[in-house]
Amino acid sequence: MYGHGILNTEEKTQFDAQVSGIHRRIAHFLHSTYSTPLKNLLKYLFETKIGGRQLYSTILRPLMRDPRRFMAEADAKCLDEGHQAYLTKIIPEALMQESATPWVQDLGLFSSHWGFNVSDIDPSVKPTIHLWHGTGDKQVHEVMSVAFKRLVPEAHLRIIQTGAHFQYFVCNLKLQEEALTALLRTAT
Repeated sequence: MYGHGILNTEEKTQFDAQVSGIHRRIAHFLHSTYSTPLKNLLKYLFETKIGGRQLYSTILRPLMRDPRRFMAEADAKCLDEGHQAYLTKIIPEALMQESATPWVQDLGLFSSHWGFNVSDIDPSVKPTIHLWHGTGDKQVHEVMSVAFKRLVPEAHLRIIQTGAHFQYFVCNLKLQEEALTALLRTAT
């Protein structure tokens, strides 16, 4: 997304300002043009069974021992308020393959063309697209949803002030109801 015409210059600047140091370094590496052969080699290695497992055991497993340190404050607070089961369910499930391959593939979504232009989405589908985004999200930054909305103006964008990556859906029943109502209202 980042390097393939979705973010304009101002949005790229906002993206760079929002991302953490490690995310910024990864994004810049993935979007650099001078190292395409190296990027392709690393991507290939980490998408193989052996490479994916090695990256998992050296980087992801240690990071996930204390995932709260990578979460937005609102997400961590949500877990502290009785939603620990959410974390104990999603982290092991997300990592059950014991491979970093899905993580590498996710990073690829930010650094490669999706195979279509979002503005070319079927016009009958566009009004049914809903984006709910928390301003405190550390995983996917708000500017990505804003850019998507710019390209697909028929989509519905709801920015949740103080929301994070999952907190507003896991911990806030009112927002859960609003989201479900909005989805059902636009369902075809």
